[in-house]
Amino acid sequence: MPIIPESTYALTLYYKNGPLSLRTSYNHKSGFADFGNNITNPLGYQRWNNERGYLDASFGYKINSYLELRLDGSNLTNTKTYQYLQHFQNRNGDSESRIEGGNQAGRNVTLSLRGKF
Repeated sequence: MPIIPESTYALTLYYKNGPLSLRTSYNHKSGFADFGNNITNPLGYQRWNNERGYLDASFGYKINSYLELRLDGSNLTNTKTYQYLQHFQNRNGDSESRIEGGNQAGRNVTLSLRGKF
């Protein structure tokens, strides 16, 4: 089971006035050890998860009481997540030298028209 990261925070700004609505959120998590995958291997390496932050935003405009135009974006920072092996005494490289299990989902932007019937 992973331990809790040393620091996490989330910031959200929201604005709504008349037909216009805006929202942006940023979530951050520092790197953390993953004790669920082999505590420490025989060479002294522990599996860690990298530090990561995600920025999401949305824009909405109510055309009338039945229709709303929306533009939503997620992972606008194009954050890369990965695990890496780190020596328990911080020897033999850094978090970028022993990467495994990486993932980069990419940015996602959606334009939509929502209706109420």
